[in-house]
Formats: sequence, structure tokens, C-alpha cells
Amino acid sequence: MTPYLEDLQNATIRRNNNADIITFAAMEAVIIAGIAICSLLLLLLISKSQKLIADRFLIIYFVYFILAETYFYIESFGVLEYSTWMILGKGLYLLAGPLLFHYVYALTNAKPLSRPLYIATLAPFLLYVIIFFYYDLRVFDNSNVQIRNGLLYFGNDLSIMWAFLILLFIISEPFYLVLFYFQLKRYRNRLLDATSNAERLNFAWLRVLFWIWVITSVVLVPASVLSLGRPFISQADLDLLIHLSSFVFIFVAGYYGFRQARVFSEERSLVPGSVASHGNLPYVPYAKSGLTRDELMTHHQRLLALMENEKPYLNGELGSSELAALLSITPNHLSQVLSQVQRQNFFDFVNSYRVDEVKKKLADPSFNHYTLLGIALESGFSSKTSFNTVFKKLTGQTPGQFHKTLKNGLSIPD
Repeated sequence: MTPYLEDLQNATIRRNNNADIITFAAMEAVIIAGIAICSLLLLLLISKSQKLIADRFLIIYFVYFILAETYFYIESFGVLEYSTWMILGKGLYLLAGPLLFHYVYALTNAKPLSRPLYIATLAPFLLYVIIFFYYDLRVFDNSNVQIRNGLLYFGNDLSIMWAFLILLFIISEPFYLVLFYFQLKRYRNRLLDATSNAERLNFAWLRVLFWIWVITSVVLVPASVLSLGRPFISQADLDLLIHLSSFVFIFVAGYYGFRQARVFSEERSLVPGSVASHGNLPYVPYAKSGLTRDELMTHHQRLLALMENEKPYLNGELGSSELAALLSITPNHLSQVLSQVQRQNFFDFVNSYRVDEVKKKLADPSFNHYTLLGIALESGFSSKTSFNTVFKKLTGQTPGQFHKTLKNGLSIPD
């Protein structure tokens, strides 16, 4: 997560200012703590008995993070300021975006990127390494060559090749931020078409990762650039903020990644039409589903009858594959029926029945001895949090507000 542009300012932090000395010490502590925590998370992940595809990419990212933070820690003392190895170390920054995106993609798709795309994402880093070794063999010994702050100069002119590489550094993280955003959006939409359990939609920690990355790349990096020549904030403070964000980032990725095991271990079963969710049936886009309009309407009527008569929504873990199996159709055909006829995603469709079930039970005197949570659990909700969230979303009222309105005998909105 450490941006390349932070090194376009001073290569080392000036220690002649007491405030900078304290800040530098704090930054050292943050870097060391980040390396220690990441190393612990790496060991825990390596020891995991059954690793998913996403786990392997997370291992790679943890290794990268440790190497990048160690490199910056050494560099911050100025020992690499005029070394060619400082230039090679800069290339690590070109791996930040790709490696994180590989992990997010594997986590939200239960599979890695295709080989051509995988290679394409690593191409800028590989190009950087090739250029470095070419220059190391042919150019660096030239007496006219100077290395300052990790940049290559011929006399007083910045190398054109290095100017091109700087452009790669500048656009790399924003590019992968955009990919990260659309990947999360697609993931959420797919989950809404696959599960009725709101607990399974709890991927807020991925959004937290996204926003930490945004703050680092869109706020802190421009602040570093704008402070050149007119420092409204010291380089020491900027570096500390950047590494604090990196520390929080790796903590969130590790802690919540392990804590929310269902996101890591069960995502494969949540993908509509995947092999895992419906035997060996592959995903088939709507355009090629083969369903006629009459068949769509027939399946829709059967679906409504099933929901009314058998009440499968009372199963708090009901997923699209289970409901499709009850109708003897594929999950993709079920998704098509809901999208094109019912005009709802799977999540809203199933939970609308649960909300109606709660309303019926609240109006039924035989359930007067039940608590709101008890009625929610009896109606198919899996927890108080999911009940409150879904009820408010579908009715515009909290369960407590609805219940109070009902007891007061007031008009209740549909």
C-alpha cells in the first residue's frame, strides 16, 4: 500500500526538528508493528489445513507487504539514497494494486483471474525489472548518470524511460481502485441473487479496505505532491499517516478475513449457477437460457404457489440453489424468473415473505407471548441484526415502530 510518490520528496526524514524526531520514531514503531502483525497473520494462514484459492493470494499479498515495509524501513534511514538497489526496490510499488486485486477477485469469484489477465496485471512490474537490469548492465556505470531519490538522471535531466515508469506508478493504484470498486459491486449483486440470509451479505470489511486504499491513494499521495516546495504538512507527518493507513489496512484484511470465515469458505456455494451450487450445471446467461415466455410464466406461478404452500422461506439459510431444486429448475432459470417476471432479486423476494410472515404473527393473538426477536426467528430470519436491517429496508419502519403502530391500532402502510 506504500505509494511511490511519497519518495518524490526527500529520501530521508530530517531529524533536526524535535517534532520530526518524535514522528519518525512513531513511524518506525508503526512499520515494525505492521510487519510483526502481518508475519503473525501469514503464519496463521500458512498453517490453515484447508486453504481456498483466495487464501493463497492473501499469503502472497502478506509476503509482499512484509517485503515492501521492510524495504521502506531500511530506505528511511537514507542508506539506499544513491544506490541502484533503491531503484529496484521502487518496483515493489507496482505490485501493490495487482496483488490486492488478485486476492479480491479470487475471494469474490472463488477462482483466480485467467492466465492472460494474470500475466497482464504483472506486466508493468516485470517490465520495470527488465529495464532495471538492462540499465544496471549498460547505463548505471556511466559517469553522467545520477541517482537521486530513487530517480535516474542524465546530468540534470530526468531519464525519459524513468519518466514513463513514473507514469505507471501514478496510474497503477487508481486503476486498480476502479477495478476493486466494480468487483465489489458485482459481488454484492451476485450475492443478492444467491442468498436470503443478510448475515452472508456482511462484507463491510471489504468496503473498509477499499476506502482505506482510497484515502491513501487519493488523499495522502496528492497531499505529498502538493506539499512539494510549500510544505503545509511535514514529510514526516505524511509518511506516518501513510504507514498508519497501511497498518490499519493489513489489520482489517487479516482480522476480518479470518473472523468472517463464511466469506472465505462459503462464497463458492453462493454463486448462482456455479458447479458447486447445482451439481455440474454451468452458468448460462439469460440470452441463452432457452426458456420461452410461457415457461417463464409457468415457473413463476409454480414459485409463488411453492412459497405460499410450503413456506421454504422459514429456512433461515435458504439459498437460490435450494429453492431452484424444489422447483426442479436451475438456479440460473430461477434468477431469470425473479428478474424478468417478479422484478426482484432473490434476497428481496424471499425476505419479503419473511417480513409478511412477521406481520401476520404480530397480528395473531396466539403469538402475543413471543418477543419480536422470537417472532423474527420463527419467520425465517437468522439474527436480530439481519431482521432489523431487512425489515427497515422493505417496510421503511423498524420492527419496533411497526409493532407500536399495530398495538395503537393505527393505519399501517403496506
